[in-house]
Amino acid sequence: MCLPHQWSFKGSSYCQNKMVQYLDWSDPFAVVLLSLATFGFLLVLIIGIVFMKYLSTPAVRAAGGIYTCIMNLSLLASYISSGFFIGEPSDFNCMIRQPLYGISFTICVSCILIKALRIVLAFELGQRICYHVKLTYQPAIVIIILTSVQIGICTVWLALKPPSVQQISFLTQYIILECHEGSTVAYSVMLAYIAFLAFVCFVLAYKERKLPDVYNEGRFITFSMLINIFVWFAFIPIYVTTTGKYLPAVEMLAILASNYGIVCCHLLPTTYILFFKSKSNKRDTYLQSLQSSSKSSFSQSNFSVLRSQPNKCQLCLFVQDVNFQSSAAFRKRSVSF
Repeated sequence: MCLPHQWSFKGSSYCQNKMVQYLDWSDPFAVVLLSLATFGFLLVLIIGIVFMKYLSTPAVRAAGGIYTCIMNLSLLASYISSGFFIGEPSDFNCMIRQPLYGISFTICVSCILIKALRIVLAFELGQRICYHVKLTYQPAIVIIILTSVQIGICTVWLALKPPSVQQISFLTQYIILECHEGSTVAYSVMLAYIAFLAFVCFVLAYKERKLPDVYNEGRFITFSMLINIFVWFAFIPIYVTTTGKYLPAVEMLAILASNYGIVCCHLLPTTYILFFKSKSNKRDTYLQSLQSSSKSSFSQSNFSVLRSQPNKCQLCLFVQDVNFQSSAAFRKRSVSF
């Protein structure tokens, strides 16, 4: 009779140790996923440097300004988290990979939610814009609160029932090393919270998908959130039915797909404008497009005010694509009406 970590051929009296399997760094599938993660990390890093250089331009400010830089940092952390799914599992790797992804991607989606909220305020409220912005548009506070909820979820998860390494030895010749999520409920809540934020972004952005071409953030948000929601809905049945050493690869693939959806829909279009449409990356060009294409809630007199008194209202600065100021700058520039 062989021990649990051993096996023998039928009719043999000799027991030999089972082979330990996990998603090794040299596995072809792991190499492909790691290459995608590395490429995405470098791409976001380069884009982040470019955005910092052109931070004062209308294109970058329309994309989110300083909060797009925060989104870039969160995407970098998300790409880093995918690396913890490869290699021999350890308790540290198991505990860090899911919370790191959950918190970093929550920050990313929170920044996108701020962009969606900005669009609703700027293009729906019309003349009531300056009154409502003081009450509702506090981007730094919103991001901190939304991220704190996810941090709380992950903290409770790690404190009560953290992920850990487990051995699966039901196979005849192999022992599978994998990370057990500890609490399936906490893991589900973490993903559900991200999905909820993504759905809110989608609803807000879908309402404003027919904006001027120069200000088409609504469409980009809609597409990126659709990609994210689709990826994770497809992930659930695959994750439940997959066993063996390639289960971490499924999780890593879902993370990379979500990240690339954000990069392609939010970062690359702005980068394209910076490099290939620099002539249209001017304030007057943006204002002319908005004036000719925006909704009737913005009258000609509104745009006259924008041109003659650009500092009169902080949300008027969005319409000129001076967006996503820090909360401190917001308080300094806001003027009571």
